[in-house]
Amino acid sequence: MGSGYQLLYCTSPTTELFCQLYLLALSPNADAAPFLSGLLLIWHCRAAIFGIFTAGMTFSTTQLIVGNVSTIDSLSVKTKVYQLAIHDPYPPPTSPLDSNGYRPNVIRVWLPPNPTGGEQQKCFAIVKTERGENPWKLESTYENFKESLGGGFWQWFLLWGVPKPGSCGGGSGWYRWNSALIARLKKEAGIRSEYHNEKVRG
Repeated sequence: MGSGYQLLYCTSPTTELFCQLYLLALSPNADAAPFLSGLLLIWHCRAAIFGIFTAGMTFSTTQLIVGNVSTIDSLSVKTKVYQLAIHDPYPPPTSPLDSNGYRPNVIRVWLPPNPTGGEQQKCFAIVKTERGENPWKLESTYENFKESLGGGFWQWFLLWGVPKPGSCGGGSGWYRWNSALIARLKKEAGIRSEYHNEKVRG
């Protein structure tokens, strides 16, 4: 997802700006050769058509970046429900809701189902988002741009030395999660808030 957005932002607007500057540089020479006036008009029309196309693509892609969704996900962005598995290091007992806010009725799975050798079985709480909630949409628009394009804004138009998009997730995944949304899902699943290193799987 990120590499496609980065390629668009690095090429389309830059190419459009180059075309316009190049045509403006040729315009003073039109008087010296009358046939250049018609030729420049043709190229200006082509540049305008290309500009309208790239402007539309840039606008639509910007919407996807702000929402931190892919093109396919955007088709159902308002109705989609995500199911996530959050690691619970200390799963609650199968008893009624206790004073710590545990909810034993939340579905939990233990992986791997049949551990062998030195494998350690871990518990994951299965949770669902509300309709239209995106667990990867960060609270800051700038942070969403960084997730999609990689690095800071001064690096988005560079062709080298740019951090790979989606490289900030660390051990929790390729992309960063919305911390407020994940914290709410943990609370609803009865996972204690003092544990900050739970792994999340989409």
